[in-house]
Amino acid sequence: MFILEKCRLDNSNASNSTVNKCHILGLRILTNVLELELESPQLLRTFAYKLVELGLLNLVENILRHIVNLRLDEPQSYRDLALLLQESNIQNKTIAEISDLFKTVILGEWDGRFAEIEVTTLHEFNWFLFEYHQQQQISNFLDNRLIRHLPVDLRIVMIWDTNDTDVDLHVIEPTGEECYYSHKNTAIGGMI
Repeated sequence: MFILEKCRLDNSNASNSTVNKCHILGLRILTNVLELELESPQLLRTFAYKLVELGLLNLVENILRHIVNLRLDEPQSYRDLALLLQESNIQNKTIAEISDLFKTVILGEWDGRFAEIEVTTLHEFNWFLFEYHQQQQISNFLDNRLIRHLPVDLRIVMIWDTNDTDVDLHVIEPTGEECYYSHKNTAIGGMI
């Protein structure tokens, strides 16, 4: 990934041909690293996230589907695929699949290490419902009190793929008020 960033910085004024050569070199390096452990969900996710960053969404779907098969017990696998499909070219078939993937996370019984992923996913699901006008189709399986539009100006989601990790997010608002684990709500509407 360093190569891709260095290439991007070094060639910010370069031709498309030069930038494409850098992308090809970076992808070759990434796929070589991936070949060290082809069944590693951590490496596969990292590779998929990098491809998303490069805008190569068409290559990511199969990787995320493979991760779902490897990690049926991890809600993140379903969430990642739902978010990718949502970002891709949406069709009616895809809308149903996205809904099913989100429902799997929201309604699933997950290990304690995935605490509160349902809340994050519910927020993402509500955005999806309102963006694609799917509220009526969903009301059968989900309590109507959970279906509501929650627009935000800025949303921060942190993900990590390692057990026994404790990450604390502190957000300092323009007012100077800090939002974090022991001060979860702010005067201007910030929340964690």
